Amino acid sequence: MKTAGFIIIASLLSLSLYWFSSWIKHPKAEKKTTPDTLIATYINDVEVRQFDPFGALQHKLTAPSITQQNKSPLIYIEQPDVWIIQKGHLWELSGRKGLYNMETLRFTIREDVVIKQPENHLVVTTSQLDYDDNAQLISSDETVTFRSPQGNISAKGLSINLDDETIELNQKIKTQYRSKQSQSK
Repeated sequence: MKTAGFIIIASLLSLSLYWFSSWIKHPKAEKKTTPDTLIATYINDVEVRQFDPFGALQHKLTAPSITQQNKSPLIYIEQPDVWIIQKGHLWELSGRKGLYNMETLRFTIREDVVIKQPENHLVVTTSQLDYDDNAQLISSDETVTFRSPQGNISAKGLSINLDDETIELNQKIKTQYRSKQSQSK
């Protein structure tokens, strides 16, 4: 069921892109344009929501624009904002550029990446992350910085398992703790 979330999103995006592709003319087309002759398909002001069988929101993707090149399984997403709701917890992933692979169900977000979990006041920043919908895993091999009211943590690489609700930092871990007295200042 977890994999179904992004399969549904990918299918909807792919169908939308395919449907919109019939409206776009190839610049060199002399007669009838077909999806095989298209250079790319663009959709602006995207918002896709996926719900569980009980009507609860599981995933949401918003972006100013997405692009799919011809029949490629890759969808390029500008300024993606992805919500993942797992076991009642919201994880918000955002950045400047995104790439979703419809074959592997992996979402890569790059440049000024922010991971938020609002209920815990947790903010994580990095330069790139991957979200694997099959494994329910958010990961990065880059330097990550956690900020919360209790302090800061930096590390090289992380893995967030949404199924068992664990966060693992890989290496070069540095922490800064704030006492309750310094938090109230």
